Order: sequence, then structure tokens, then C-alpha cells
Amino acid sequence: MLPLVFLNGLALLLRASSEGGTHEVEMEILELGLFAAFVTVVGLPGTVKSQSKEIIDGARKEGKVLLYTALTIHEIDEIAGPFVKKYPFLKVESFRGNALQLLQKITMEARSGRQQVDVAQFNGFEAWQLQKLGLLQSYKSPEARNFLDSYKDPAGYWTTIYANYLVLGLNPKMVSAADVLKKWEDLLNPKWKGDKLALDRDNAVWYSGLALYWGQEKAEKFMRALADQQRLCAKGTR
Repeated sequence: MLPLVFLNGLALLLRASSEGGTHEVEMEILELGLFAAFVTVVGLPGTVKSQSKEIIDGARKEGKVLLYTALTIHEIDEIAGPFVKKYPFLKVESFRGNALQLLQKITMEARSGRQQVDVAQFNGFEAWQLQKLGLLQSYKSPEARNFLDSYKDPAGYWTTIYANYLVLGLNPKMVSAADVLKKWEDLLNPKWKGDKLALDRDNAVWYSGLALYWGQEKAEKFMRALADQQRLCAKGTR
């Protein structure tokens, strides 16, 4: 089966710093309420339980939530709309960019001591980097119990809000029905050597997904063999 699921859209809680270049001062507790709303809006059963008075009071004082995301404007509205309806005293502001741009923005803000973001949505690789840098705050939402273990961090640093499928696209004018690939290993057939095969050079999550599905040893062996195919690597899709 060619489609391969990988975890995407990780909802993260950010922590900030202002002392001696470390990252020790946590963001306002407001973010906790937003995260609970996030995971419910995207399809979990039931409704968000009422937040504690401490969180509500902190949210009223803050007055807004800043979301860093790669979602479209429409998707942001779909998430923020129900949240603001439930908490009308809050305003949701967003900054849009791809995962790499958001990672760079957050790390630069942290280094300058001017942290702004409350909640961020990333691919898994960028989330791992932020966690290694100590820029994530652990929060185990009660709603996260509805997720499979593979879709959330056991320490509460992230929870998946959607999954993507990675698939192969074939040009029907150049590839006959008989030559359609049936499995990933078919990419190693000599007929696909050279510029007949194009891959996104930045899509590291593909390797991660294969390593999770096959095991690291098989995935690494496959990728090395694929490199020998002299395939075309470019940024983005063609």
C-alpha cells in the first residue's frame, strides 16, 4: 500500500525565557484553555470541560491568544470561531508561515528575549527541535486521552490535530497503467533511474514515516538504494 500516514499539525504549547539566555519563564496559563479548545474543534468526542477560575481570570487579563500556524485562513477561522464564541472576552490573532519559517521565528524571538507566541502548530520534525531547545511547555489536556498513544507525546509536549497521507503522483501521459507502482520498493526499479523521479528535498517526514512503519534499518537501506537512482531533488513539488 503506497499511502503512508505521518503525524502532522502538532498543537504545541510554548514556553518562554527572560533570564540569562535560558528558557524558564512559562507563558500565561491562558494557552491551556486554547489548547483544550483546539483538540475538541478538530473532532474529538464530547465538549471541552469548563476551565478553572484561575485560567479564566488569566485569560481575561491577557485578552488575546497568538497562534503561529501553517493552516489556511479558512482553517484558522474554523478553529478560532468556536473558541471565541465560548470565550468572547478573548481575541485570537495568528501569524501564518510554513513549519520552517515558524521554527525560525520562535527561536529568534526566544534568543532576543521577546517571546510572543502562545500556541503553535507544526510538523513533527520542527516540534522535536523546539522540544530539544526547551521551548515547549508540557500540558496534558484531558481531551488528549481520546487520542491513540502514537498521536501524542507521553510527556504532554504535543498532540496531533490531523494526519497527512504521502502518496506518489504519476503522469498518465508518460506512465502506463501496467507500470503503476504498487509498493514503495518499486521506486528502486532501474526504469525509474534518473530524472524520471522527482522528490521534495525538504520532506524529511517521509523517511520518519517509513522508519516508523518498517523499522529504521529497512528504511535506511531503502533510502540509500533510492539515492543510487539519481532521482531529481528539488524544493517543493513539481
